[in-house]
Amino acid sequence: MPAASLPYLTVETIAANDGRAAVHAPGKVGFRDGAVASVGPPTVGRVALVHVQVGDRVAAGDALVTLSSPSASKVRAELARAAAMMTAAADHLRRQTEMMSRGIGLEVERVEAKAKYDQATAELTRATEAARFLGEGEGDTVVVRAPLAGTVLQRNATVGASVEQGTPLVEVGDPNDLWIVAEVYEGDLATVQVGAPASVTLATSPAPVAGRVTAVGAALEQGLRRAPVYIAVDAGAAATLLPNTYARVAIMGNGAPAVTVPVGAVLIAGGRRSIVYVEQAEGTFARREVVVGSATDGDHVQVSAGLTPGERIVTHGALLLDRTAEQLL
Repeated sequence: MPAASLPYLTVETIAANDGRAAVHAPGKVGFRDGAVASVGPPTVGRVALVHVQVGDRVAAGDALVTLSSPSASKVRAELARAAAMMTAAADHLRRQTEMMSRGIGLEVERVEAKAKYDQATAELTRATEAARFLGEGEGDTVVVRAPLAGTVLQRNATVGASVEQGTPLVEVGDPNDLWIVAEVYEGDLATVQVGAPASVTLATSPAPVAGRVTAVGAALEQGLRRAPVYIAVDAGAAATLLPNTYARVAIMGNGAPAVTVPVGAVLIAGGRRSIVYVEQAEGTFARREVVVGSATDGDHVQVSAGLTPGERIVTHGALLLDRTAEQLL
């Protein structure tokens, strides 16, 4: 580089970094698996009563919505009929068995009675399971109950509305069973492992919250090529979490120690290779290919391979050295 052009370059020494490369990713507070339930009706019907409002605390088994359902009335009538048939079939089989023991009955009649008894047993079992699916209640009344303890997050049921099976009526979630779901880019997944410490920055918390990676998703989001990484926060901080709050996550990777350099130090050569220029002597610089990780903020990126702490690199004005390259950001 000509001496007259050197003032247009900024050359800095790479500082030592005692920690390993951290993976930075956006995240969101969400419910753990099994901590939220969207409750729907077990049968078609019409909403007769709504027992809860959004924000209400409910215990497992509490009534959420009461339905009026002709289908439920039919199912319960079939159960009563099946029970009556079962009683009649059992009495008939008992009489035929007793007559056989006295020597005045026919085996063919006893076999026929046993077949009717078995058929009635099967029908009663089917009717019982169908009625159990509806839950407690009589006639056409169906009470939809909370499957778990928590807070009512959403209520879609309104009195008088007709509902079908599968229609979500009420959503219940346990606010004490939350975690952070970070969206980690495909290229950073290799450095993330279960048990790795993480730091979570939330808008609702004045200081970063500590946590650990508990699971790494196995499927990538097709469009953005990201996978979910699940982070459990420390018990003391869990009470401060609010569902659907956005977060910034820094996960300590398991790769080699990394250094952090200004974004302006990294150039893109050939459309895909990341390079920096390392000072060899005053006014003399060498191109060096590096491996770039995630951004730590808007001004710096991590370099996990290609640079050693103590080396001096061009952090500003590198395009003067290589006009065929492009700026990283």
